[in-house]
Amino acid sequence: MIIYSMEHFAGPHCSYYTAETLQLVFEKADYKVNEISTHEIYSIENHLHWIRNKVPYTKQHLLYMPDERLEWINEIYKKEIGKQGKGYVLSISATPK
Repeated sequence: MIIYSMEHFAGPHCSYYTAETLQLVFEKADYKVNEISTHEIYSIENHLHWIRNKVPYTKQHLLYMPDERLEWINEIYKKEIGKQGKGYVLSISATPK
């Protein structure tokens, strides 16, 4: 079963690292890891559209809700996804040892 096809994406998705593997890479390169976090950039509507239709939400900009009066729900969603470490963007703050 195909859940999505590459035609849905404008560029390659770099999903080779988890927080743990990214930390290992930096530690092996002799960096002190200060913080690793994730944050979500896509809207809850995109997430729900994937569940319902198996394709991304493309009618509106994917980062915001189609009805701006509901944007507060989107902000809660993005914050919670980030806190769980499941956001789309994985970020690291590190300094050389």
